[in-house]
Amino acid sequence: MKKITTTLLLILTMILTANATSSKKYIDDTTIQKTRTEIAKHSSFSQKLIERGVEQVAAFWTAQDGTTQDFIDFCVANYCKDLNAKNELFERIATNFETILGHNNRVTVELLRPLHVTGYKVLPVDEIFGAYNGLSHFNDDMFDNKLAFIVILNYPSFTLEEKVSNGETWSPQEWGYVRLGDLFTSRVPAKIQQNINNATAAADHYISNYNIYMGKVWSNNNVKYWPDQMKLITHWGLRDELKSCYADQVNGLEKQQIVYNIMKRIVDQTIPEDVINKDEYIWYPSTNQIFIDRVEIGGRTEPNTRYQHMLDIYKAMQESDRYYETYPTYMSRKFDGEFEVSMQETERLFTQLLSSPQVKEVADLIAKRLGRKLQPFDIWYDGFNSRGAITPVERVQRTSLFAVMFV
Repeated sequence: MKKITTTLLLILTMILTANATSSKKYIDDTTIQKTRTEIAKHSSFSQKLIERGVEQVAAFWTAQDGTTQDFIDFCVANYCKDLNAKNELFERIATNFETILGHNNRVTVELLRPLHVTGYKVLPVDEIFGAYNGLSHFNDDMFDNKLAFIVILNYPSFTLEEKVSNGETWSPQEWGYVRLGDLFTSRVPAKIQQNINNATAAADHYISNYNIYMGKVWSNNNVKYWPDQMKLITHWGLRDELKSCYADQVNGLEKQQIVYNIMKRIVDQTIPEDVINKDEYIWYPSTNQIFIDRVEIGGRTEPNTRYQHMLDIYKAMQESDRYYETYPTYMSRKFDGEFEVSMQETERLFTQLLSSPQVKEVADLIAKRLGRKLQPFDIWYDGFNSRGAITPVERVQRTSLFAVMFV
């Protein structure tokens, strides 16, 4: 069995401890102060809000964007003078960005269709098209034409802590300003963004074409439970099959154990290469033996391809860290920026949920209904859906179902 635990811990540690390396800012504090003073002469907004916008623009401004005097002139000329001007600018920017982002999202969906939808013959060029992102230069373009600076100047970003503290007092319009400010919180070069797109697209392609022919999967007792042409994608295909086995009162448990063994082989990368997307060999997942015409074949296991994709994504993401001022690590961007729930709060919520007495109650109920001790795969127990015998009221009362795997 390959030593993947150490690899996973290493990757996680690298992600958690990765720090951005900030370079010296081109715009100094004296220039920032002078710019604030000039804007205040013509704008009705508070010094505090003006300061926030100017400082955030200064954080991204480089020599290629103009001199320090160009910086001052730009900020003074483009800072909204009053609330009416700010509202008009917001509506126009929001409308135009909706057009740009919406249409490009449609393009991305269509280019990925052969990779994500069954029924298409996947050609080599499909992976290239799938990795293409028409918005990979969007950030660069918006900074080059200075639209990003106009947004940052008038609609600066706020941290998660500030949103939590002040969010209840903000009006819907003010929340709109804040959301627009979330759009430009980094200046990641297009090349680095494209590297991220390539790494994630390659991983998506790997997952989308990772299938197991279940007709070639046999039990230890040489029983074939699935039809010859049944092909399940990992992980959701295997997951759904495992869930469906609860309805099989005769062979359901043994089938679930087989599927579970398949999952474990995939996770620890001991799965034979010859059973991935191939239907030539009989495979016994519990012993990991493969046969053809009753002759055992000593095939090699899959290399650490799955975890290489994870590492490739990590390295691509890490290259972008130094371009984020507020959230300099992927973890902080994901939790504080995207999810808007801190890691600490997420940990607290999970701890509270998993330590609640309802979890034990639900686990006992499921074990009783199954008539056996719970297995790790019982996280997918589906006896509380509309097909089950339990009443709707009882279903509502048992909302901690998924946590039984920790009991």
